[in-house]
Amino acid sequence: MLITTKCPHTGITNIYSEIDPHMAVGSIARQGAEGFTWRCYGDGPAVSGSAPDLQTAQERLTRFLVTFEDGRENRRYAS
Repeated sequence: MLITTKCPHTGITNIYSEIDPHMAVGSIARQGAEGFTWRCYGDGPAVSGSAPDLQTAQERLTRFLVTFEDGRENRRYAS
């Protein structure tokens, strides 16, 4: 399960995993008139993308995080 919070000072939306609710696994920031940029903070290479609105950015980041977590679970049990 993912927990979403928006910083009242910066406006950045941070995404946390319920496994560690103090370390962000992703974030979404407004990029002026261009829309929003999302970023994933995983243990692999940095991944990011853009979206025209906040809802689409959240969907794309969430989809990536779910895929990332599924892959991590499969790697853990593969050995």
